[in-house]
Amino acid sequence: MSFYHSLILISTYPGLALASEYFTPNTAVAVTDPVASVRENCIQGRDWSTKTCSLTYEDSSSYKTDVVNDALSGTAGNLVYYGTEVGASMAQVGSYFLGMPQGSGSARRQEIITLVRGAMEGKNLNGCQKACLVKCAASHVLGYQANHLPTKFGATVRVYEDGVGECTEYQKVTWDLGAALAVPVSYAHGHGHEFNSYQINGEIVYGDSQSDSCTFFRPGILTRAERDAGTIRLNAGPRDASAPPGNLPPPFPGPDGGISH
Repeated sequence: MSFYHSLILISTYPGLALASEYFTPNTAVAVTDPVASVRENCIQGRDWSTKTCSLTYEDSSSYKTDVVNDALSGTAGNLVYYGTEVGASMAQVGSYFLGMPQGSGSARRQEIITLVRGAMEGKNLNGCQKACLVKCAASHVLGYQANHLPTKFGATVRVYEDGVGECTEYQKVTWDLGAALAVPVSYAHGHGHEFNSYQINGEIVYGDSQSDSCTFFRPGILTRAERDAGTIRLNAGPRDASAPPGNLPPPFPGPDGGISH
């Protein structure tokens, strides 16, 4: 995505986001109570200190990252991410003055962050266990619905409110939770698909939050020996190691307005 196209997308976001307020999620797939969903699937009865991560590989083009392209288009991607968040916020202000109902996404987001933080604190978790807990929480915030405009053109909190989305929404909720909980997570994208990168014990691995498993991957083909060695490294990190204070701006282009699926 070019710098010029990014500016066009950002400039049209407030209007698109405001118009999208009139769309409702598919109740058949929506997670109507994300807080309860995260609590039931990721918190209650789960001892994260006993969880182990595994490393595999993905050879599908959907998961093949392009490091050179990511680096070149990173500035444009960051403009889109932060610009669309600002644009969506402007639309929410507009909807308030138009008398439209105001959502509960912010409150739900904070409750989920509090739940996950409580599952981490004092539990002596290592890096992969924290990353997997964030991945689990993100996977249970929403159900799969393609092209739902309010979550495509809205701020991240709208995903917590509507409880639906597709790969771009899973991606940005994962990044949002990682930033709030000081778990190093960023954006990654393949050919027509969005997912996340994680830094665990100094190594970059990838995960797709459409699954709540503790399996991470690298693009391409790995031998059995490489997978076994990578799994050992993922699980061997120091527990409660110092993490950066939240995430840095994503080095990869962020959500692209729903162009990818």
